[in-house]
Amino acid sequence: GGCRALVFESCSGLLVGTLAQRMGGCGSIVALHDTQSPGCGDSLARFNLSFREQYAIRWVHTGELLKGPPVRDEEDPEREERESLGWPALPQEHTRAFLASMPDDASRAVFLRRRADRFARKLVRHTAVEVRAAVTAHGGVDSLVIASKYDPTSTTLALLPFLAPSGSFVVYCEYIEPLLELFRALQDGKLAIKLQLADTWTREYQVLEGRTHPKMNMSQSGGFLLSGIKLEPPPATDPEGEGGEIQPVEKKGTDGNKPGKTARSDDGEDDGDAGREKRRKEE
Repeated sequence: GGCRALVFESCSGLLVGTLAQRMGGCGSIVALHDTQSPGCGDSLARFNLSFREQYAIRWVHTGELLKGPPVRDEEDPEREERESLGWPALPQEHTRAFLASMPDDASRAVFLRRRADRFARKLVRHTAVEVRAAVTAHGGVDSLVIASKYDPTSTTLALLPFLAPSGSFVVYCEYIEPLLELFRALQDGKLAIKLQLADTWTREYQVLEGRTHPKMNMSQSGGFLLSGIKLEPPPATDPEGEGGEIQPVEKKGTDGNKPGKTARSDDGEDDGDAGREKRRKEE
């Protein structure tokens, strides 16, 4: 249960941590990254998230997600490695030798605690194939949040197919011009409704004893937000008719006109029944 959100941000995990804290472990958050590893563990650690809130975050590389839904019987080496792990995991021979070379028990305790944390992350980590299956299940995710350093138009159009119809999305950009381009692209393609472009204003305060007040010099704008609701894409049209079936042809009268239409002469005037009888005799 809960909301299923897809997030692509370049804010060092600030947006992912905020969503995880607000959701309280209900639902799931698919967080995208475009590097070898997310690299925002320090910022997420400052949120003091519970285990349930941390478990709701599923990291996946953008290249893995854009592969599409997993096919049947697709190999998942990460899952096989995870299932092969056992707990408690007894240290191997080289690990025992390394522990014996440590100077005191305090250093051994720190090493074993870090080793246990590393194995715990491996046991609960979602694989890329599992995340792709979760994103594409039930028609897509419920909401899409984008605040990245890349072009908003190309990024949103690439991730919009993973959003379920009637799902909400929001895109942040520091400048308004890229969002205006995205606004027009969504309107022209009839991809979304209730499009709203809003200006955000961040007001910074100086917090000192007896001297707490808004800062004198601040930026005029804190950025812009484009939000909307996704429409269900129109079905693909077949030039020969739906499913290749032959479409019924509209019936015409004996004179080549539609039923109920009056035949007309070459000069455009109505010549009535007499004119039609005359043309039949000439033929």
